[in-house]
Amino acid sequence: MFPIVCFSETNTKQKVKFIKLPNIEGSFYTIINGKKEKINARMIKDAPQIKLLAEISKPNDLNSLINLTDIRVCIKGYDSRYNKFLDILRAFKSLEIRGFERIKDQDIKYLSTLKNIKSLSISYSNYMSDIGVDYISKIRGLSDLYIISCKNITDNSVRDISKLDSLSGVYIVNCNRITDKGVLYITKLKNLYKLDVSYNKELTDRSLQYISRLKSLKILELSDCGKITDKGVGYISKLNSLSKLDLSFCYNITEKGLRYISNMKNLNSLDICFCKKITGKDLVHITKLKKLKYLNISCCQNITDIGLKYISAIKSLSVLNLNSCNNISDHGIRYISKLKDLTELDISCCDKITDKGLEYLYNSYKLRNIDFENCKNITGNGVKRLEKKLGIVRIPR
Repeated sequence: MFPIVCFSETNTKQKVKFIKLPNIEGSFYTIINGKKEKINARMIKDAPQIKLLAEISKPNDLNSLINLTDIRVCIKGYDSRYNKFLDILRAFKSLEIRGFERIKDQDIKYLSTLKNIKSLSISYSNYMSDIGVDYISKIRGLSDLYIISCKNITDNSVRDISKLDSLSGVYIVNCNRITDKGVLYITKLKNLYKLDVSYNKELTDRSLQYISRLKSLKILELSDCGKITDKGVGYISKLNSLSKLDLSFCYNITEKGLRYISNMKNLNSLDICFCKKITGKDLVHITKLKKLKYLNISCCQNITDIGLKYISAIKSLSVLNLNSCNNISDHGIRYISKLKDLTELDISCCDKITDKGLEYLYNSYKLRNIDFENCKNITGNGVKRLEKKLGIVRIPR
């Protein structure tokens, strides 16, 4: 496997794509705005304004990064050979390890000496246990911790994580031995800014009752926590600081849940993808969210054109995902054409939308990204006319 290296200037919003390189020594290439540019390795070492994202496949590759500190390193297949390079690793502030089942508790013990690390991510390790997480709890300056798909992690690990009062972001995703008790431990982190406990199947409404104690929380992700109901949403609706909420694939959420969500006045991002019990009429509640910019209601197949009529009242909306909402038609598109700040729209797999629906978007001058893949009744001519009117940057075919 070849390492992947990507450079981008910290003071620019230019999009940068990854390219594969045979090694990370010598010259480097980056693609900025579609143009391939060559960058000399020596220039990179002397230019602190350049950030580096490196994906490493073998320990010796780390030698080429020894003079870099403003860096995110991703190691695939960590094993004990990397422990010989601790002096290099200590310089890095961000470290991601995709273990592929190899990383063990003893390896984590070595990593616990990396005192400069601010962000640590460990994923797909079937050998790391609560003992390993106890070692992680010794990294006192840690601000962001990601533990993803580590099947041996239990509530005891979360208890140890809660000792890291420096944490502002906790991401414990798809660790299915985590229960409500573990979430209770998390509430000790009073300065927590972001919490992601998605894909933890055992979490219930009680977890949300505990989370409601985190008054500084701004981002909460609960995707595919299937035992969560409207009652749990009622608990977190008291979090006035919350700006982003992800309840995708929480299929027990209904109209009552949306009524609770309408009280979250600072919410600017809401994801209720695959909440199939929500209907078009239920969306009247979220019209109270005056700061909402992002809304994902994809795969909510009970959403109808009347639902889009309600959405059209959310004038702040800039991104709307309607993927696989099969019951919306051209009339619904006519409603959302009133959203003058809309920049991104996904209507893929909406078979009732035709070229006529696209015509309603001709005056949506801020619209720059639209996806209508697998819309069987939209023709090539309809697409060309829309491109001509708006100069769309990206329209997937």
